[in-house]
Amino acid sequence: MKDIANLEHAYTHGSVFHSDDVFATAMLLILNPNLKVTRTNSMDLAASVADDHETIVYDIGEGEYDHHQLDKARRPASDGYVFDRDGANRIPYCSFGLLWRDYGRLLCPTDKAWKKVDQTLVLPIDEADNGLESSQLAGAIAAFNPAWNEDTSEEARYAAFMDAVDMAKKILLKYVDRANAEAEAETLVLNSQVVDGKILVLEQYMPWQDTVVEQMPDILYVVFPSARGGFNVQTVPDAIGSFNGRKLFPKEWLGHPVREMGMTFCHPGNFLLATETLMQAIDCAKAAALA
Repeated sequence: MKDIANLEHAYTHGSVFHSDDVFATAMLLILNPNLKVTRTNSMDLAASVADDHETIVYDIGEGEYDHHQLDKARRPASDGYVFDRDGANRIPYCSFGLLWRDYGRLLCPTDKAWKKVDQTLVLPIDEADNGLESSQLAGAIAAFNPAWNEDTSEEARYAAFMDAVDMAKKILLKYVDRANAEAEAETLVLNSQVVDGKILVLEQYMPWQDTVVEQMPDILYVVFPSARGGFNVQTVPDAIGSFNGRKLFPKEWLGHPVREMGMTFCHPGNFLLATETLMQAIDCAKAAALA
């Protein structure tokens, strides 16, 4: 692996751009803002500079960060990255995926954060660029390409490409910041107060869902201060991404908060209620657990 901080040049393909090369470029420029990015359609040029210790080449040139060969690198089956039932066809990396595999931990030092960004942002781009799944984000990036009746010179395409890269940098940094924040919150969540073995009480809101779902199987409800004032009680999903709670609130509360219990709101979707005070929130969670 090359030292990204010491690189001076980055080469990728020219003409029409996609989410793959755009996000790969965004990542490299976040890690090294001084990189000079060159877009070219010359395979010979890309191959000739690939071994330069000051240069990185991706999405062109048949090198380690290209993925247009039959023997392209694929994601490990052990991670479940397959797109058929028997697992024979592992999902290929795209160039962004390959760069994230090798350099992503410069942005997300913990495995938890790195994997979060990989699964939620990088993998869908891998799938879209390899023609396995559609992606709204990939479509949004593609829309930056000049239309047929606009200036399609390489100069105009380069400007459009860099506009797309600027947006991708903001998106990638948001995913990175959120994933790192979730990883930081894990220890705080695990060490927060637990009431009656079933109710987790957080002193402030922080990302708790993944930690509680994966590591705290007995927790049914999480209590935390509301950004609107007062306190919230939220049901714990039975799986990450699920809308079904481990134990739901009584149906008679839904849309009809029990005022005498201090409730100010109870969502009809059966996942959230609000109270005025912390003790009211804990008491509502206790009552729900016993219902």
